[in-house]
Amino acid sequence: MKKKIVLILFTVLSRVVTDAQNLVITGNLYPPKVPSQTLLISEQIRNPIDNSFSHIYEYIPGKNLSFNAKIYLPSPALYWLNYGGKAKKVFLSPNDSINIVYIKTNNVDTIITADGFETSNTRLILSGNNVQQFTFFDSLENKTGNFVGKRYNVDFTSPGWENIYKDSIKLTYDNRMAYLEKYAGNYHLSNEFINTARIEIKATYLSALIAAVYHEEKTKFPTGYFDEIDKENFTWDKYKISNSYATAVYTYVTHYLNWENIGIGTKEQSLSSIYDGIVTNLKNDSVRNFHLTYLMSTTLDKHPDNYEEYLDKYKQDCSNKTYVAGIEQAYDAYMARYNNAAFSAQLLAKTLFKSVDGKLITLKELLAKHKPLLIDFWASWCGPCLMEMPLSENFETSYKDKIDFAYVSIDASEEAWHKALSKNNLPGNHYLLLNERKSDFAKFIKLNYVPRFVLINSVGKIIVFNGAQPTNTAAFEKMLNTNFK
Repeated sequence: MKKKIVLILFTVLSRVVTDAQNLVITGNLYPPKVPSQTLLISEQIRNPIDNSFSHIYEYIPGKNLSFNAKIYLPSPALYWLNYGGKAKKVFLSPNDSINIVYIKTNNVDTIITADGFETSNTRLILSGNNVQQFTFFDSLENKTGNFVGKRYNVDFTSPGWENIYKDSIKLTYDNRMAYLEKYAGNYHLSNEFINTARIEIKATYLSALIAAVYHEEKTKFPTGYFDEIDKENFTWDKYKISNSYATAVYTYVTHYLNWENIGIGTKEQSLSSIYDGIVTNLKNDSVRNFHLTYLMSTTLDKHPDNYEEYLDKYKQDCSNKTYVAGIEQAYDAYMARYNNAAFSAQLLAKTLFKSVDGKLITLKELLAKHKPLLIDFWASWCGPCLMEMPLSENFETSYKDKIDFAYVSIDASEEAWHKALSKNNLPGNHYLLLNERKSDFAKFIKLNYVPRFVLINSVGKIIVFNGAQPTNTAAFEKMLNTNFK
């Protein structure tokens, strides 16, 4: 009997605790523009592996525009509320009840956004037991203005614009902090909310301050101009609760630390500079892991030719093995999209290359010996390409009975191509790619960089989209042996 009473008490207490952690969501939506339009409540911080947000609540209206739900909420936090592509910040706590109403209006309202002002004929109305915390961030921007970086009302060509700019954004920062203190005095706000709001306001100010490097080299700014950034301790406790803080850190590593490459650096320089800046300057392990992972994720589609080099470094530098496993999986999936892709019959038959003696050649003709084909893409102006080529030619000699090798230049100038062949006394089967990287062939294989090695089987299917380079002898030999024994 005692055991049954204890079990009943435990069940009741568990239900009470669980109910206390619940968030009650109700509301009504205007008819969606598209069938898949969804109401989302999402966590603030992206998943750095796939650049996505986790949603704590999703509702696709369909015919029913009203919703009612109870969801588990572990702790107070800032969330994104989004319907129709417009995200709002709302602070939610366990045991909150929030009513969300989106309506269409006949009047067009002018609203403040992160980019200045925009007009809208939709309106969001929030109500509930903690409405002051739900609506604070909207009221903050409407009452105090906003940070708009490059669009701030400053003449960036005038002498001394730096101090005018900083004074302007500092005034907005001070006004926001004062508004928060007054707001907290007028309403019953939780300590978690006040702490989050302070971090958000400070982070937005730091992002606006860093934006000054868009206009002038960092070394020319007045002494102490960036002291607040240099002294900021970027911690995970702040990071995980504030999207604006995450944005400030991202701007810090991509623009403040990397100002010399903004707009002028190559993809390779950018990856190297940002990566090294993260490792050197972000002391907090969790923040550093996050940004290394985010960098490797967002750089993957651009695939600079030093990506594999930094992928190897990343595996050593990132201590979060879940992140590492995610990036490895993303990399394998990215490569799988192109490995085993087949050239169309039209592309196989199209004139793509010119031989040294001036003959026009198709890819089908290069595959006429019914052997796999390794194409070594290079250019006369590419020093690393010329370093790789002798090693590539050594492999050609070793594998001549199994694989054909072709050396394809992406030079815009036929004269420069011939001159490089003659000057460097380059043997082998050499061709010039017609229309360089603008050709359909180049676009299909995403020929954005050299040196580049692509392995194609005898029927025109890509077996290795981005192969190892001959200077990495073991990896290059493994690539050939694995695919064609």
